[in-house]
Amino acid sequence: MLQTLPWNWYADPETLRREQERIFRSQWQYVGHMGQLPEGGSFLTADVGMTPVVVTRAREDRQLRAFVNICRHRGFPVAEGEGRRATLQCAYHAWTYGLDGCLLSAPRSEAEPGFEKERLGLAPVQVDTWGPFVFVNLDADASPLAEALG
Repeated sequence: MLQTLPWNWYADPETLRREQERIFRSQWQYVGHMGQLPEGGSFLTADVGMTPVVVTRAREDRQLRAFVNICRHRGFPVAEGEGRRATLQCAYHAWTYGLDGCLLSAPRSEAEPGFEKERLGLAPVQVDTWGPFVFVNLDADASPLAEALG
């Protein structure tokens, strides 16, 4: 007799929560191909479980970086799809981030006493490649991709 997963696992909120915690938040996940990030200024977006991410290739050092794709101000995405840009900008209040994740500008922030722009960059996530494939890991303490792949 063929055994399958119980049908309720496909719709059970507790099963989804456990999958998010044990798989998507702590394991390397494929998000794209290096062909989507061919040059400095390139970016791509993806969802890792329920967490939106953006992967960038900086113009200056061509380094790949990845971040949670959520503005630190009001939680709006800072990028959609893929393409080339000089900066990432939230469409809600125009907070603007460099491709390195640093907050470059926040309108009217100079009027806020104690506003610490340097502490409000995008939240980083791990990024690595295996051949032409791009992976991210939301867990800052996860082992390197090469080790995870064996």
